[in-house]
Amino acid sequence: WSDGKIGTFGVSYEGRLQLTTASTGPPHLKAIMPEVSPFDWYWIVYKGGIYRTYFDGYGRGVSGQDLNPNNAPVDEDKDGSMLAEALKQHKGNTYSASTLAGGLLYRNSWDKAREEAQWVDRSGGDYIRGIEASGVAIYHRVGWFANTDLDQLAWYTNHAKNPRKILIGPWGSGGVTGAAEWELWSTEALRFFDYWLK
Repeated sequence: WSDGKIGTFGVSYEGRLQLTTASTGPPHLKAIMPEVSPFDWYWIVYKGGIYRTYFDGYGRGVSGQDLNPNNAPVDEDKDGSMLAEALKQHKGNTYSASTLAGGLLYRNSWDKAREEAQWVDRSGGDYIRGIEASGVAIYHRVGWFANTDLDQLAWYTNHAKNPRKILIGPWGSGGVTGAAEWELWSTEALRFFDYWLK
């Protein structure tokens, strides 16, 4: 049923994933709606240079999803080999283990396991050229009181070559909160995707 034009939406980490995906230039991706998206991971995890212990629980929560017995099996994984391979790859992912557990104290700290400076290498600035080259249309949303501070504005101002809009309001980390705000955002989303995908 798809005509090959794809649009995405999502909040926080899912917002960031849209931007990093756009930076790779997938030909079918035409429009994205990132919301409350981290630009500078270091500043979010080490607010003012002080580690926010909230990320201990976050990292454990993400890792714990692998152990959830309620996870549905993938139809194609008849013998469980796909699951075993995925779990193996996840154990090798030190991003949440070392980075989010306070293991990389400084912006230029070197992660020996991954052989990279994760905070620097995963900064939003590294993705700007790819995002601009993709030509994807972007509609940002953020609240003045979001945990990501002004990160959405950093995204917005740095990819000036893309068609772009931004909606900012008096909302918190989850963005819009009331029924009227959700109606506004839903209407805006529908108009945005209608324009760029049709």
